[in-house]
Amino acid sequence: MLNKHQAREIALQHIGHQCNLANDEIVIVDALTLEKEYGWIFFYDSKRFLEKNDVHCMLVGNGPVVVRKKDGVVHQLGTALSTEEEIDKYERNMMNAI
Repeated sequence: MLNKHQAREIALQHIGHQCNLANDEIVIVDALTLEKEYGWIFFYDSKRFLEKNDVHCMLVGNGPVVVRKKDGVVHQLGTALSTEEEIDKYERNMMNAI
């Protein structure tokens, strides 16, 4: 069973493999992290955007990342739906898999 710190590190590794920014870095927005019974949902953006609020530095298509508590499996949520709908969809699919 993972703790939040371990899950956050797994999320950062996953995001780092997905995004490679020149002259910038990916930052998890801790204030937005959601804890669920099955794991954590981490939101992230570029450091430049978060520090300067410059929309030219904002990431696009960066849905949040779910890290499961029991095994550290990562699931990338999409951006086609609202965040709430993406989470609901993930939770429905997770329940159907049981």
